[in-house]
Amino acid sequence: MKKRITILLKFTGIIVALLLFLTLFIRIERVQKILTDIATYYLSNYLETEVSVGSIYTNFVNSVTLGDVIIEDLHGDTLLYVGSIKLKIQLRALLQNHIKIRAAEIDKPKLYLHRLANENNFNYQFIVDKLTTEDTVKTRAPK
Repeated sequence: MKKRITILLKFTGIIVALLLFLTLFIRIERVQKILTDIATYYLSNYLETEVSVGSIYTNFVNSVTLGDVIIEDLHGDTLLYVGSIKLKIQLRALLQNHIKIRAAEIDKPKLYLHRLANENNFNYQFIVDKLTTEDTVKTRAPK
């Protein structure tokens, strides 16, 4: 019985030490720069436009803060500037390669909306199109 308790305590200690190491590691400036580059690359590719993220901070457990975020429209003009965006996320979803946002706090947003005279849509329509998903409810075919 003592051996099992000792093994359990050692295992718990290793897990706590690993989480502490990861928390400290993720706060290193160079690691934060790498995370910023990854976020910028992902957002730019997903939105198919230029996206700039000045900084990123995470507490590793359930929140990510992006600082100085700029999203351009399809003409290269600034569509959105945000001083910071704090996202509370579900860690379990991340482990399944999904992003589920429980809450978002936006600080100092500046949104520049316009429609050019020769276009039917506003400059943000491409983002709406990207975020709009098709119905994924499966229906049975009649027999």
